[in-house]
Amino acid sequence: PVPVKWSLTSRPVADLPAKISPGERLAFTVNADRVVGLARRFLQLPAKRLVIIGEPGMGKTTLAILLLLELAKDDQQDAVPAMFSLASFDPGRDTLNSWLARQLRRDYPWLTAAPYGRTAAASLIGQRKVLPVLDGLDEIAESARPAVITEINRALADGELGLILTCRAEEYEAAVED
Repeated sequence: PVPVKWSLTSRPVADLPAKISPGERLAFTVNADRVVGLARRFLQLPAKRLVIIGEPGMGKTTLAILLLLELAKDDQQDAVPAMFSLASFDPGRDTLNSWLARQLRRDYPWLTAAPYGRTAAASLIGQRKVLPVLDGLDEIAESARPAVITEINRALADGELGLILTCRAEEYEAAVED
């Protein structure tokens, strides 16, 4: 990978540092060619939530994939990371959990096989056994982005769901502001 440097944003879109990492100073910088450190730091976060923002073509999806691959190596995790393209998510039609379960059934049809039952995907999502890597919030219509963020926040309210989200920086800032 190209050694792109990533660090905390100065944009007004992040939660309060004390909420993200209580009791310690929140700081990290990572190069895309050394994603192991980011994976370790992510796993140390109490809520295990990360938003990757940047300009077009800066490697947000690439970083998310590299992070997913690194996280998948850790067999001590409770949740298995899985990538989902947000392009088809409609919060007016689905909750985040129901949409994630449908995407799992579509991408992994063997989850519906008799040994697992028809509700295996929904159970995995409901039991927080999947760490969603949600790619491309900026690929959703601008008018729908605030509703998507609201639905993601609703799904996160139980404190158990971790996730990784990618979005272009300006689009994310506008959606959060709305």
